[in-house]
Amino acid sequence: MMILQVSRNPSQPGKMASKDPVVTALEPARKILLQQVLNEQGPGLKLNGESTILTCSSQTAETLAEWLWKNKYDMPRGIVVSGETAEHELSPELQRGANIQVVSQVQDGSSTHAFSHIDIYSQRGTSELLAGIHHGLAPNGTAIVTCMKRNPVEVIMKSVFSATGRRNSVGGRESAMENELKSLAMQAGFESERVKVLQENVLVTGQALQKLKDDVERTCDGIMGQSGDSHSWESTLDSTWNREVEKAGGVLIESWLLVAKK
Repeated sequence: MMILQVSRNPSQPGKMASKDPVVTALEPARKILLQQVLNEQGPGLKLNGESTILTCSSQTAETLAEWLWKNKYDMPRGIVVSGETAEHELSPELQRGANIQVVSQVQDGSSTHAFSHIDIYSQRGTSELLAGIHHGLAPNGTAIVTCMKRNPVEVIMKSVFSATGRRNSVGGRESAMENELKSLAMQAGFESERVKVLQENVLVTGQALQKLKDDVERTCDGIMGQSGDSHSWESTLDSTWNREVEKAGGVLIESWLLVAKK
């Protein structure tokens, strides 16, 4: 059973699309979100040296391995990265230390835990993702899936694209609702009483906020520089960024957290 990262191209879960610039810009925010989820949920997940953990991307695998190392957990039996992630995207040191393996197919019933993230929600893509996770989990295995509700970085990137006349390739998006996510998990095979959907928000402030802005600026600089927009985008980024920060006291990332046990 193949499980791919839906956020790359939710309409074609069996095929990895080229990285969209907005999706690229969202990567630092995804890492911040996963770190918070691990801090909150990790102690209750029974992660240990016998665990086999299924992940959706090299970034998820590396963030998980770093968190386990920092919190002095035993490294798992293996961390599996499903899909078409190239091995060169992984840190060789972490890959060896955390037993990270990149595979194109995941054996059914082989994982004790699964971590995934949905940047750009679609009902079809999410349904296929959850079905794949359910098949990949062993009995009593736990799925942890975050689904973005609102990411200010996406709002900011779209404003920059609009101001510079660059076409926004992400386009419209479907909105995920709490009951819909639970329903999709049940359709995938999870039992109702073993599924919960929580609201998971992260307020990025301080040094982390500045680092996030630096990451977004680097992404914009790479995209706009290639297209001949030079630095005309900077004022739009600054004004949109400042509006978001003033509104919430930082950058507020809003998401759903689905926790399901097979």
